[in-house]
Amino acid sequence: ILHEKLEPYVAALQISCEIRHDLNDGNDAFHMLELPSDKSKLFSSMQEYLQRLSSNKNDDLFSSPGIPLLMKGNAISTHEPVRAAVQLFTDPDIVKSIVVEKSGSNSPEEFVVDIYTAGYVALTGLSDAMSRRIFYITEQTRDHLQEFLEVITSDDYMSMGVDRQGNLFRTLKKDVENNYGFLVSGLELILNSAKVFDVSSILHVDIPQELNALKGGIDETVFYTILLSNANNLHWLTIDNLIGGFVSGYGVKIYSMHVYSSEFAREVCFDDRVYGLGLHADGCLPLIPLHDDFRDLLLRFDILSLTVLKGLLDKYSDYIVESRELDFVLDTIPVFVSYKLERIGCPESDVLFRVAVSLLNTALRIQISRKTGQTSEYKMSLSIRQSFQKANKSNYQPRILSSLYLKFIFGHFLDIKFV
Repeated sequence: ILHEKLEPYVAALQISCEIRHDLNDGNDAFHMLELPSDKSKLFSSMQEYLQRLSSNKNDDLFSSPGIPLLMKGNAISTHEPVRAAVQLFTDPDIVKSIVVEKSGSNSPEEFVVDIYTAGYVALTGLSDAMSRRIFYITEQTRDHLQEFLEVITSDDYMSMGVDRQGNLFRTLKKDVENNYGFLVSGLELILNSAKVFDVSSILHVDIPQELNALKGGIDETVFYTILLSNANNLHWLTIDNLIGGFVSGYGVKIYSMHVYSSEFAREVCFDDRVYGLGLHADGCLPLIPLHDDFRDLLLRFDILSLTVLKGLLDKYSDYIVESRELDFVLDTIPVFVSYKLERIGCPESDVLFRVAVSLLNTALRIQISRKTGQTSEYKMSLSIRQSFQKANKSNYQPRILSSLYLKFIFGHFLDIKFV
C-alpha cells in the first residue's frame, strides 16, 4: 500500500530520524518532534513541547544552593557549554549562591579562564578590565566561544523557548543585538585578548587522580582548564568556589572571580555594568554591587538605570537601612527624582515618569519600614522635612514633590493628620 509519495532524500531523512529516536536510550541529545498535521495547532503544540523540556528547572538540582554552579551548568547542556553558561546566569529560577572565599591579598598577574567565567565576565560588563590582564584559555574554550558567537550573530538565527509564565517566545538576531549586544561585544573582547594554550601540551603532566572525580560532573572544557592551571602553575579564575575549594585541596591554584570582580568593576565604564546589575536585580546573576553603584544608577536617570536601582533597593532593603552610606542615597531619592522630572519636563504619561515615581515610592516604603520604634507617620514626616531641607540648601523650589508624597501617604493608608 502506498501511503505517501516523497522525494528519496526526504524519505531517507524521516526514516533515519525515526531510527535514531527509537535507539535513543537517554544518552543522545537528539529528540524527534512530531508536528500536528493541522497547522492551526502548530503553535500550541510547540508551546506544550517546550514547556515539557523546560520543566526540569524546578527540580532539586537547580533549586539547591549547595550544588556547585558548574555542575548545574553541565546539567543544562553537555554539548553547548557557552549556551549553558549564559542560561545559568540569566535564568532566575536557577538558584545561585556565592560562597565567600578569601583568595589572598594580591590578585594574580596571570590566570586561566574557563567558559563559565568568560560568560560571567561578559554578562557583568567587566570584559574591558579583564582584557588588560594576561590570561589564557584552552583551544576548546576558544572554539566553543567562536561557534556560539557565529550562531547567535548569524542573519538566520532563531531560537524558541517558554518564559516564566509558560508563554512561547522566539529570539531572532535583532533581539540578540537589542538585548544582548553587550554579551556579544564582551565575549568578542575576551576572545581577542586571550592567549590560547594547546591542551595536548599539558597531557604529559601528572595530575592528582582525585581530580578525575570531576569528569562527567562538570563540562569537559572546564576540566581541561583546571589541568591547564595545574600544569602551568597558574591561578584558575573561577566563579564556582565550591569546585574551586575542592581542587585547591590537591594543589591547584584558584582565585575567586567574585573577589576579582570588585577590582574589575572600578576599572570599567559604569554604563558597561548596568546590564549586569539589572540581571543581578532580577535574581539571575550572582555579584556584589558596589556602594557607588546605587548612586551612579540614580545619577544616570533613565528607564533602565531607575528600574535596576528599584530592583536593588527591593533586594537589599534590610541591608540599606543599616548602612549609613546607602541610607544617604535612599534619603536623597525623593528630592532628586522630583528635581530631575521637573528639570526635563517629563509628563506623567511618560514611561520615565512612572518608573521614577515607582522608585521614589520604593524608597519611601523602605524609609517607613526602619525599625526605630516610631510610627510610620512620624518616619514619613521626617522624610518630608529632610527632603525639603535638601531642596532649600540647593536653592531648589520643588513643585511636584508635595503631590508625590501625598499620593504615597494616601496610597499606604497613613494618617495625614499625624504626618
